[in-house]
Amino acid sequence: MKHIKNFSLNESTQTEVKWVKDSDRHILIQRDANGEVVGLNYMQGEEDPDFDGVDAKLSQFYVENHEMIKGEDELDTIDNAIWLFFHATNAH
Repeated sequence: MKHIKNFSLNESTQTEVKWVKDSDRHILIQRDANGEVVGLNYMQGEEDPDFDGVDAKLSQFYVENHEMIKGEDELDTIDNAIWLFFHATNAH
């Protein structure tokens, strides 16, 4: 199991923000030098998101489970992972 050790935004990572219209969210994606996703965060319905780093728990969830989550492409897989994480952590 791969554990995420560095959750800060720094020079050794690439960071991008993608808009997912169907989910009405911006997703921050942080990649390591090999292009692997190592950090995620999202903001729902924000027009101009101001991210304060990545969400450690969401990021760990994605790293541990992304191979089991289906999507049309990587962004769709990430979006689906966020939905699963949200529902799992907000279950009553």
